[in-house]
Amino acid sequence: MKIITDIDVINIIKEQNKNHKLLTKSQIISLDRQWINEVNSNERLMIDKSLENTLSHYLKKIKNESNGLHTEIFVMDNKGLNVGQSNITSDYWQGDEAKLQKSLERGKSGFHISNIKYDESSKVFQSQISLTITDPTSGTPIGALTVGIDIEKALSIK
Repeated sequence: MKIITDIDVINIIKEQNKNHKLLTKSQIISLDRQWINEVNSNERLMIDKSLENTLSHYLKKIKNESNGLHTEIFVMDNKGLNVGQSNITSDYWQGDEAKLQKSLERGKSGFHISNIKYDESSKVFQSQISLTITDPTSGTPIGALTVGIDIEKALSIK
């Protein structure tokens, strides 16, 4: 996918990695709790800020141009924290999940394809494909991309 080699995406991830460099595990968990609390709230300062950033707008555009094939697209930094997303994710920290552990944590060619599951939020059967995003200059893994695929839509494409 073009997203993982897009220099603007790479620079945005690198900037967040720099800003989050000193975050402790307890701070990450606190940010994740804040996000989760906002998901079911009318006050969504953290979520709204993330959904309105440049990367999120780009990911929404790609999702919208997929004619329903992509159910969600999100990019994570090297700690597993959302950098941008096409939709609200259920949590902010993906670092404790296979989508990050089997992509970013496996290095520059890491990837993960999840089992097919019914997604309550999108009301479709989906699988998530996650890929490592690498800094082309240093070859260092810097983040990951996850794309939700509507399985029924994928199977109907001729």
